Amino acid sequence: MSVWRCRVSGQRNRREQALTGSVVVIGNFDGVHPGHQQVLAAAKRAEPGVPLVVLTFWPHPASVVRPDGGPKLLTNLEDRVALLRAAGADEVRVIDFTRELSQQTPAEFVESHILPLAPRRVVVGENFRFGHRAAGDVAALTSLGEGRFAVTGLPLVHVGDEETCSSGVRAALESGDVVHAAELLGRPFRFRGIVRHGDKRGRELGFPTANLPVPNEYACPADGVYAGWVTRMDGRDAHGNPLPAGERTPAWPAAISVGSNPTFDGHDRRVESFVLDRDDLELYDAPIAVDFCSRIRGQVRFDGIEALVAQMDADVEATRQALAEARTAG
Repeated sequence: MSVWRCRVSGQRNRREQALTGSVVVIGNFDGVHPGHQQVLAAAKRAEPGVPLVVLTFWPHPASVVRPDGGPKLLTNLEDRVALLRAAGADEVRVIDFTRELSQQTPAEFVESHILPLAPRRVVVGENFRFGHRAAGDVAALTSLGEGRFAVTGLPLVHVGDEETCSSGVRAALESGDVVHAAELLGRPFRFRGIVRHGDKRGRELGFPTANLPVPNEYACPADGVYAGWVTRMDGRDAHGNPLPAGERTPAWPAAISVGSNPTFDGHDRRVESFVLDRDDLELYDAPIAVDFCSRIRGQVRFDGIEALVAQMDADVEATRQALAEARTAG
């Protein structure tokens, strides 16, 4: 399986010329939730044995067309590609979405990005839109493909009475409902980053934390305290030593604070993870993933250190209970 990144160009890549047939799936696929996964599964069923090529866009088209109005992203590009591979993609092609690309007509998009893949079939969600001012839809794609490729438009997947969509996941995160976000994603919401040096107040208070900044372009749960897990992602152990080939670090249980430290008049939003029962972790400058299990409480400004420490003790115990219940339920 492979990933190929392309820009709008009049040239044809040699790998494109070598394709003799494919089934193509197109979409943003932010979060790669069960609805996205079912689109890929349906594509494989429709054309068994034919290479499945996924076209996705980076950055999010809305952030290019409306720079101040783009959605908060649920995953970075690396995770999106990995999730698409896990869902069955034989190849993932990332289209750099630019102002120039946003001006293409639906017909121009088909000519430049779909036809070079020698598609037998193109599979999209029924709400798929493409081309300048989102002028193209499934009907337009079907018309443009007539005599060249078949088109399948799939209905949205539902969780209960709710459509599974990336915007629903974002709404759940904005309200701090990480349990519902996990239901819509089909897995716990994951926030990734590089551990940075903080104010070291947590260490002074007996609660050393691994701190991740929250970039403006990425989604993150609402401010508050959560139970979850922390995983080191660079193939090294808790002390930074390389792991044996094929071995991975375990997920460590953690109490997670999201916010700007209002007790200390903080301003920058961070995800701060206190790993339970470990004081030997060396995580500075390491890539980690934080998986959210459940919400413990909202963010509170405390009047003093004593009250803060007492609450942190209570948060740790609540985290232990929440994670124990999650393990039992799982």
